[in-house]
Amino acid sequence: MQKGYLCAKFELIIWTIKDFAIIYLLARGGPSRATETLPIYIYHLAFQFFDFGKAAAAGVVMLLFSLVFIVVYLKILSGGEID
Repeated sequence: MQKGYLCAKFELIIWTIKDFAIIYLLARGGPSRATETLPIYIYHLAFQFFDFGKAAAAGVVMLLFSLVFIVVYLKILSGGEID
């Protein structure tokens, strides 16, 4: 039960990190940036403020953030213990 719960939890986190379309189409970041996620922040940096350097750096941070969760998720799936 615990392993299944952790797998589902990490899948949800990984899918949420990359979620852009639904949030952007419904709220565009929301009032006062209330629903702004990292992908929407990157989009605003690049295409609204034309700050491509910061957007690229934020994209790399998002990639590293995602990789941490992916490594933990794969470790759970392989049956290893989390340190």
